[in-house]
Amino acid sequence: MSDYTDVLFNTQTLISFSSVTPNDAGSHEWLMNALKNYGYRCREINHNNVTNFLAVPSDGLNTETILFVGHTDVVPANVSEWKHPPFNAVLDNGVLYGRGAVDMKSSIAAMLAVVAECHLNQKKPNIAFLITSNEEGESDFGIEYVLKHHSNLLKNIKKVLIGEPTSEHHIGDTLKVGRRGSLNLKINISGQAGHVAYPKQCQNPLDVAIDIMYSMNNYKWGNAYPNFDDSKITIVDIDSNSNVFNATPSMCSIKMNWRFNPSLTIEAIKHTVQEIIFTNNQKGFEIESIWLNQAKPFFNQSLSFANQIQQAIADGSDRKALLSTSGGTSDARFFSTDHYELVEFGPKNYSAHKSDEHISLNDLQALKNAYMKIALINITSYSSQDLLI
Repeated sequence: MSDYTDVLFNTQTLISFSSVTPNDAGSHEWLMNALKNYGYRCREINHNNVTNFLAVPSDGLNTETILFVGHTDVVPANVSEWKHPPFNAVLDNGVLYGRGAVDMKSSIAAMLAVVAECHLNQKKPNIAFLITSNEEGESDFGIEYVLKHHSNLLKNIKKVLIGEPTSEHHIGDTLKVGRRGSLNLKINISGQAGHVAYPKQCQNPLDVAIDIMYSMNNYKWGNAYPNFDDSKITIVDIDSNSNVFNATPSMCSIKMNWRFNPSLTIEAIKHTVQEIIFTNNQKGFEIESIWLNQAKPFFNQSLSFANQIQQAIADGSDRKALLSTSGGTSDARFFSTDHYELVEFGPKNYSAHKSDEHISLNDLQALKNAYMKIALINITSYSSQDLLI
């Protein structure tokens, strides 16, 4: 049997699977086989082209079980931009390079190493695993699908730990206990193409696009809200598909994103946008609004699990992890914080999704050590004669 206590071996093995979303590329089979060595019962919950699995410890699930949630899928990697091939898991001068090194194969590898080491020392960690291959993509059939259609499998679960890269300067300095909401909008504006020398014969959609963007950027979106950053809109793209200088386009599109705190609702944003479009469209351009990928803001109703983790990883020091709601969206948004106590905690996030994504050996070991302290919150012993399966 492989030495799954070795977090470096686990991480290198997981990186070697070129699991670009939503393909797990064999990583799930490897993980399930590893967990079965420690008495886990694994159930695949696949749908369409997405693979998910739930791994339950031999004693089953109870209200003290920690559900570790992770994703094996990664964003694409342009090989030409990398110092080392992104799926070769190269160790160079104490640093491991590879796609998924921090987001988030190292987290899964570290928790597997914790389970293996606990069993090596005759301990049973009360930890279950829920793993998906569909977090980086549309996420339609990943964790959201499992929670919508198979929530009965998790009915005893209260504590959820998601291994997203949350640390900033050192491992364990930041835990996420909520997130701002996210909302995407694409606006398509149709006009009338024409020669720039005859502006009266044109309906330039860029004119109204500029007015709309100006109004959007200068509108005060929401108010301050405790524990959250302010709400913000970001214009991410404007496109008219034009490559000439002497003609106006017949259409243009604008793409924008909101990150918003609980002082705003999705409905309020949509209503305000329609008012802004109406106010700036006095010439009657044809305008289409397409709303995409919405996620509501959330914040834990109870922080008791977060406080347990704070105390465990502080290890008696005065340096407690910051409880934060910053950052982008993740699978955390699919868990109701009315039912679950949710914490996101993983490696440093600096290189996530970048070329030459990497994690140091020191950080890998620190992550495993931190996860071990979390596992020890609720752990039982067994004798060598106990049946594990």
